[in-house]
Amino acid sequence: MWEILWPIALYEVFTELCRMILTGMDSLVIRMVSGGITVVLLGIVSRRGRVAPIENRVKKPVKTIRIGIFVTIPILCMAGISCCLFGNNLVTLSGLKDKFTGYRQTAEALYSLPLWLQILATGVVVSGVEEMIFHEFIYGSLRQRFSFWVTVTVSSVIFGVYHGNLVQGVYACMLALVLAYSRECYQSVLAPWVIHGSANLTSVLVGKWVKLEGEMAELSFLFITFFSGLCLFFAIGGMRKHKMEDI
Repeated sequence: MWEILWPIALYEVFTELCRMILTGMDSLVIRMVSGGITVVLLGIVSRRGRVAPIENRVKKPVKTIRIGIFVTIPILCMAGISCCLFGNNLVTLSGLKDKFTGYRQTAEALYSLPLWLQILATGVVVSGVEEMIFHEFIYGSLRQRFSFWVTVTVSSVIFGVYHGNLVQGVYACMLALVLAYSRECYQSVLAPWVIHGSANLTSVLVGKWVKLEGEMAELSFLFITFFSGLCLFFAIGGMRKHKMEDI
C-alpha cells in the first residue's frame, strides 16, 4: 500500500508547500510548480532503479527505435485526441454532467488562465507528473505482483478517484485504461505521457474554440463521438501492432 500512496503523498506535500510559499497564485500555477519539482525527484528515483522494470522486456535494436518513433508518436497523439473527444462525449451522453456539477468550478478556473499557461501546465507538466506517479510508480509496482488486467483495473480506478469528483473521475478512469495499455505495450512512461498530454491539450483547445450550436449541433456531436471512437479503435490497434517499439 505504501508503494502506491507515497508518490501521491509526495506530490500533495510539495503542492501544499508551494501554496504556502506562492500565496495568492492560481491553483493551476501552484500545481505546475509543484509538479515540475515532483517530476524531477521521481525521475531521479526511477533512474536509480527503485521501481523494478516489468519482467521479460524485449530489447529492440537501435535501428528499430529510430524508425519506430516516427510511426509511434502520431499513433499516441491520435489516441490521446480521440480518447479525449470520445470519453468526454460519452460522459455527456450519460447525463452525469447535468446531475453532478462539481467539475464546473475546476473547468472555469482552468479556462480563465492565459492559453499558453493552460498548454504548458496541463499538456506538459501536470500530465507528466501524473504519469510518473500513476504509470511509472503505481502501475509498475502493481504489475510486479498482479496480472495485466488486475493492474489496469486497480490503477485506473485509483486514477479516477484521485480526480476528486464523479464527472472527471469517470472520464479519467476511461482515459487511464488507454494510458495503462500504452504503458504495457511500450514499457515506457513516455507513451502514456504523450497520450495524456495530447488529451489535455485537446480538452483545452476544444473548450476554448469549439462550440456546437444550432440545429445541427446534436448531429455534429454524434458524428464526433462516432468518428473519435473509430479513431481510438485504430490507434489502439496501432499500439498493439508496434507495441515493442520504444519511444
